[in-house]
Amino acid sequence: MSLANPSLTAAQDVAAICKDLFRKTEINCFSYSRVYKDGSRAELWSDADALEHTFCKKKYIVGAYTPDFYGANERYAILESKIESFQIALRQRYAAQLADQRVIFDHASPFKIINKCDEYCEYFIFYSPASRRSAASFYINNLDIFENFLTFFRIVAVDLISVASSNRLIRAPAEVGRTALGGAGFLAADSWSLPRAGTYPLTGRQLEIAQYVIAGQTSREIAHRLGLSARTVETHIDNMRSRLGCVNKTELVVRFSHLGMIQGSVRRESGA
Repeated sequence: MSLANPSLTAAQDVAAICKDLFRKTEINCFSYSRVYKDGSRAELWSDADALEHTFCKKKYIVGAYTPDFYGANERYAILESKIESFQIALRQRYAAQLADQRVIFDHASPFKIINKCDEYCEYFIFYSPASRRSAASFYINNLDIFENFLTFFRIVAVDLISVASSNRLIRAPAEVGRTALGGAGFLAADSWSLPRAGTYPLTGRQLEIAQYVIAGQTSREIAHRLGLSARTVETHIDNMRSRLGCVNKTELVVRFSHLGMIQGSVRRESGA
């Protein structure tokens, strides 16, 4: 892969576009991916070395086609948790890629925003330093910042995106088939599909607890408010995770956002 490829030479411009975002949020890397149905990819990263390492040297995820693992309405993903839903060969490749990003480049806790289009799928990924604590909570509590940046990026980077898309970093394979690395076929991520808005697969009590989870309250605080035991609250939370296909509480909050529940959630009272 030649360093003349626009995806690699555009990193300085991408970093300049991200400058204010990085300063305000302590994010230290941003990547934009456009994954086409034929398996080709256009990439724009703020870190050229990290991009080259991923796609030109190690090639951990070259040839991988992942849009099928995201539900039609799935907008947000905590990537380190999301890959647990991938088939084992692909999961291992992604785990290695994320480990290299963290250890070599200090790009950790990747947060992905997904935008599915007819001919391609866009990924917007934000990374934080490995030393940063509670990065996932920061992402979820500041979704508006990241959504606003996406709108801004599409406008100011329109020429960069166009050039990268016309000169794709990863070309389509000779025989395109959505097969997993290692030979096993990809499975569509049906378990990640989301119910239509307004059709929450939760009980009334679980919906009530969900509002306090979104507000950032602990199981003990929720139990006190609702007159329940902390163990009962934890059981409800575990059941919600199971019903919505989530690995942990952070993913559960992301799932609630898909269901339109965050906007109407209760606010955490000061001193609570």
